[in-house]
Order: sequence, then C-alpha cells, then structure tokens
Amino acid sequence: TVYGVGNIGISQIGGENEIAFNNVYDTGRTCRDIAAIHSMGSSTSAGTVVHHNWTHDNTGIGIRGDDQTRRLTVHHNVTWNCGCLGIIVKGDHNRVFNNTVYGRAGDGVLLIPSRPEPKKWWTRLETLAVQNTKSLYLNNVAGTIEFRGKTLPHGREASLELDGNCANLMFADPTKLDFRPAPGSPLVDAGRPVPDFGAEHHGKAPDIGAYERGGERWTAGADWTDDWAGPELVVRLEPAR
Repeated sequence: TVYGVGNIGISQIGGENEIAFNNVYDTGRTCRDIAAIHSMGSSTSAGTVVHHNWTHDNTGIGIRGDDQTRRLTVHHNVTWNCGCLGIIVKGDHNRVFNNTVYGRAGDGVLLIPSRPEPKKWWTRLETLAVQNTKSLYLNNVAGTIEFRGKTLPHGREASLELDGNCANLMFADPTKLDFRPAPGSPLVDAGRPVPDFGAEHHGKAPDIGAYERGGERWTAGADWTDDWAGPELVVRLEPAR
C-alpha cells in the first residue's frame, strides 16, 4: 500500500518488471503531471506487466505508460477518482486489457493515443507517425474511451463505455470496492479471449473489466498493519510570503 506522497506513487524504470496487487492512492500532493503507477516509457518499459492494482484518489493519472512506451502490459487493474484520467498508454506494441476505469468524463477516461508521437530532447527511439497501431486493446470498461487522434484501425471490440449514471448498475457494489459485474450486467460474457494469456473464465466468454463474475474477488494492497514505530515527525508547510 502506497499513499500520501508528493509525486509518483510507484515509478517503474527498467524492463521486465512486475507491479502487482498494490493499492496506490493520495499521490501527487505537490504536483499534477504524475501517475499513481508511472512507467517512464522508452525501451525501459519493455516486458513490464502492471496487473491487479487499485489506483485512486489522487491529483494525477491512475496508471501511465509515458512517451515512447514499448511492450508494456496493463491488465486487470481498477482506477477511480483520479484527477486527470484513469489510464493512458502511449507508444506501440503494448497490451491493455480487462481494466476497469470507474467514473465519468475526466477521471473515468481510458486513453490510448494514436496521434503522432512527439519528439522531445530526451527521445531515444524513432518517433511514430501513428501510435498504438500494433497494440492490443481488449475487454476494457471505462466512463469514456478516447484515442487522442484519429481512430485506431482496430481495437474497440469487446470494450465498453459507460454512460455516466448507468455505471453503478453494472457493478456489484462500488461503494464497498466490489467491482465484479452485477447480475444482468452487460459486462458478463461480453469479452473475447486475450491471445497468449490463457486466463480461465466463467460462462460462454470472458467478462469485460477487471473482475470475472463468479471469479475471485481479489483485493489490492497490504492485508496487515505495521506496528507503531514511535515518535512522529510533523512538518508544517506554509505559503511563501
């Protein structure tokens, strides 16, 4: 469990990492251009998998694959109440599937940019004329799904945009962090198998979103509390005069 930090909650640098089952919230106390879980992009993201995390209640983004991201996998995560948007994955050759981005326009956005990749002073890889043309994007549910550029030639299949007030009707009990599909939810059996993933599903087809109806109600974050360590240091910050 990571919370109460001024900048990024978990910063991923270097490939072949696994970031899993973390509860990350109350991040970005001193800045906004951050994410609770932030992959720094470029070839350093290659092979990293971000899965089964909760990111919520922060001023920035929930999960971010930053500029020049390549071969990043983001699956079975839930984001809500993030100040900018829920999930964004830039670049190409990425895999983004079975995520739940809970909320309305703004914090409930899943963004898969397709516009030209920007050239910056630190850019390492050749920039792309169109991003995410070779990315897999499947079985996600979000308040709004955007591409920031022209629509991708593939990828919206078996994903679902929520219509604001209808969101609560699709999940068991979001107020108690139960994001499993509710009985009769259009998320049930509406997904498609993810290539080379092999997860079991209940019913005729996989469900859309981070949870499978009839499957495990997984939770994220520490399931224990630390012992009291002793004195507490309190720093009071005041605006400069």
